[in-house]
Amino acid sequence: MGLAPGNYDGLAALDSASVSAQPAPTADGLPAAPPQPASVFSFVAEGRPVVSMSGFLVTLDDSIQLTVWNSNAALTSVTLQLRILRPDGTIVTGAYALNNITANRAANVLTVSQIEGYLVGAVVGQSGVAVQRGQMFVSLAVVRGTASNPLFVETLIADYLTSAFQPSWPQGEMRSAVEGAGFLYTALEGFPGFGADLALALPAATRWRVAALETILTTSAAAGNRQVNFQITQGGQAIFRGYALNTQGPSQTITYSYGVNLPLAAIGTLSQTVPLPDALFISAPAQITTLNTNLQAGDSFNGLQVAVEEWINV
Repeated sequence: MGLAPGNYDGLAALDSASVSAQPAPTADGLPAAPPQPASVFSFVAEGRPVVSMSGFLVTLDDSIQLTVWNSNAALTSVTLQLRILRPDGTIVTGAYALNNITANRAANVLTVSQIEGYLVGAVVGQSGVAVQRGQMFVSLAVVRGTASNPLFVETLIADYLTSAFQPSWPQGEMRSAVEGAGFLYTALEGFPGFGADLALALPAATRWRVAALETILTTSAAAGNRQVNFQITQGGQAIFRGYALNTQGPSQTITYSYGVNLPLAAIGTLSQTVPLPDALFISAPAQITTLNTNLQAGDSFNGLQVAVEEWINV
């Protein structure tokens, strides 16, 4: 209000003589902002519009920690982008890179500090490398404390990253590393040597669902029938054994196939099949091995192929 000149008997007379001061018009038609930028979150002062959004207040005592577990050797870096609402009402975007990522499913960590404001968006991504679900698990958290002894305040992102999916906050889902679909591929074990059994160990920090496996045994001319037996051990204990229906004699080459819904059968003279459980889940340090009866020094397996669905077990 403008103050009218002169003398007045009371506040009522002064009020009636005063003229309301009109604020200066703005280009967008909204009420004028405070004359100076705010140093605290007061930009929603009287008359300014209020915007509702998800936000997490990050102070200089906090850090944003990205952790990545990876099994894809071609993928060596990921990016992290953060959108921060600053105290003066501006939104800034920070881009960070986690480089030299290992492919041994061990934790790779990036820590971002010295940021202040409301975190309103975060996304983890990569470019240029084909990645399938089950190969790279990422977690983003707000932490306090030191890098060696962090105090986790809030987990923002926990999910797998793929070529077509970039985990984000706040719209993303929180998932366990062994939840949902895993990475489908064929694990291979090479020729073990003459007279030797096959042995395939799970990689560290993995969980497998075994769907099928196959090998070929060629026997020497040495006398005696061989009995082929596959077994899976977990913690030194056998948790599954599958015997072929028929034995294999000297100088024969037979393919052995194990799979879900396969019958226990001999398919002619060159192939035998053995059923597997529908949900055969194992985790490292489990092993898939052969434990054969009467295997001779000149006998040889050509290797092992195992169709698996894999998760990073963290």
